[in-house]
Amino acid sequence: MHIDAQHVLLVAIGALLATWVVLLARLDNATMAVRAAEEGMRDAATGMLTPAGFELAVLNELAWARREGVTMALVVYEVRALEWRSAIARARERIRGHEHAGLLGARRFGVLLWDTDSAGVRSAAARLGLPLFGDEVLRVEVGWAVVPPGAADATATVAGLADEAVRTLEPLAPLAAAVLTRDDRTTRAA
Repeated sequence: MHIDAQHVLLVAIGALLATWVVLLARLDNATMAVRAAEEGMRDAATGMLTPAGFELAVLNELAWARREGVTMALVVYEVRALEWRSAIARARERIRGHEHAGLLGARRFGVLLWDTDSAGVRSAAARLGLPLFGDEVLRVEVGWAVVPPGAADATATVAGLADEAVRTLEPLAPLAAAVLTRDDRTTRAA
């Protein structure tokens, strides 16, 4: 098979353009995050995105997910603990930079997870929640809504996704225990 220099050059240019598109999209997300901070879309007490800021971030990410065909999940934590501020502080420390977290109410916040489908969201919610809440885990409930590839349309709203997630709220402690027990059995079997 003969591959000429022109073909190799075209493939290389295509790869560079694809990389450039990804970088521009990430830059757009970073610009949006800066704009949210500049426009006062961060809660002064917690440093998390306000509901309006979170809405802006989620809509931007859903548009990106639709273009890329990626599944996303919104995980909602409802905290009934007295140490709400410490839970928020731990959340801000542990959530990865490319994921967004924001306030959804007086004691509720959400985390948008990339590339997390309905099979993995329970485990992801428990894995994220357990270190966030530590001893307070008994006072936390968690729910989620999954947005499959192609379904992330412009009509999706944080409020709609959060409502769906709230309908699935369950105590975090038993969920975390089940995930940890399953992982322990898997580790020992391997």
